[in-house]
Amino acid sequence: MAGKMTVNRYLSGRIMAVQTLKKNIMLVAGTLLTSFFTFGFFSTLLSRDEPKEDLIIAVVFLVPSVALLVSGIRTGRLNGAARRYESIFAGDRNGVVTISELEKQTGSDRAKVLAELEALFRRGYFSGCTLQRGGDPCVIISDAMREEAGLGFVTVRCPLCGGANRLRAGSRGTCSFCGGAITDERA
Repeated sequence: MAGKMTVNRYLSGRIMAVQTLKKNIMLVAGTLLTSFFTFGFFSTLLSRDEPKEDLIIAVVFLVPSVALLVSGIRTGRLNGAARRYESIFAGDRNGVVTISELEKQTGSDRAKVLAELEALFRRGYFSGCTLQRGGDPCVIISDAMREEAGLGFVTVRCPLCGGANRLRAGSRGTCSFCGGAITDERA
């Protein structure tokens, strides 16, 4: 049975591949080097000789090894956050994902959500959407999902109140003004 293929709608496949490779290299190298230099540190510490010089050398090499390992862990967490946000963006119906929505869906506080999004957008993880920082920060989705052949989002007027609502092309939703049902009639 073939494995389920994941479709990235708003994630850059190239950036995810590079960051995943980077994470794996850092984790493997960091783990091996940290283990090696930790062993050297303790064996020098427990030896009967005067270990001062060897101990200093072991610590000097241990610090960047641990930093490499920690960097790999952070890159892995960032990759996980990118996948989590991508799934939220893909399920959005109106093309605007507010920080408040993201707080509720991720269970994280506003500062953490903003920090993660800024890091992800700065590193180029996402395409087809932008982070709007001014006013009430939000993510604006400008493209439709790839399977929708670029239909994008449309503005639909509510038949009950006349309010303009942004809606994924070919879908249905609820008016943000009066709660009435709205539909993209072109579908």
